[in-house]
Amino acid sequence: MNSANTLGLPSGLLDEDAPQNALASLDTGISDGRLTAETIHELLAYDPDTGTLTWRERDRRHFKTDGEQRGWNTRNAGNVAGSRNSSGYLQVTIFGQHRRLAHVLAWVIQTGQWPLHQVDHINHVPADNRWKNLREVTPDENMRNLGRRRKSSTSTVTGVHFDKKSGKWRAQIREDGRTRDLGISDTEDEAIRARKAAEIALGYHPNHGIDTAKGERPLFGDRIERWTDEEEGRNDLP
Repeated sequence: MNSANTLGLPSGLLDEDAPQNALASLDTGISDGRLTAETIHELLAYDPDTGTLTWRERDRRHFKTDGEQRGWNTRNAGNVAGSRNSSGYLQVTIFGQHRRLAHVLAWVIQTGQWPLHQVDHINHVPADNRWKNLREVTPDENMRNLGRRRKSSTSTVTGVHFDKKSGKWRAQIREDGRTRDLGISDTEDEAIRARKAAEIALGYHPNHGIDTAKGERPLFGDRIERWTDEEEGRNDLP
């Protein structure tokens, strides 16, 4: 059974069904085993406002017969491309054998080239492929924009917890692969401020530690949250 159906997605969210054994004699636009940016742009359309990928009508050269071309275009052209994988990301299968993450394909279509590093979802929602929610980052930068991981923490802020031994609040942060201790504070508020100051100093994204599953709303682009001694707050998304 197709995984898209088991997830309750629209019927258009299906991997294409081109037979692999028919690929050898076709012009697939694959160079050295990789799909070219030109081929991806030819095969898929991307809406940067919704993040949706849809199949374009496919040229005759990709098929052995006129009937195969008509059949494929009738079944697929104009349909949403991709299905969710087990991690919640949308992935697209091209020519029946090249499985690619949808947000990476969106990046290729928008920029005309494959990303050198990783494509990050700014708001931590893996299927939200709107252009304003994507950015290219190094692995280290990606690690500085993670959702909240520890569900058993005594604080609602990542990197802050109540230290039973001292009876105070401790703040910590990851730096260069190691945990850096930021000291202990009498109140959770003080520990949170120490953590937020360290995040800014070390280049963490303002969305780091946001729990979207609980309705927290991260910010996009240059509309970022800044924690100061005078005030704290968050602008609403448009």
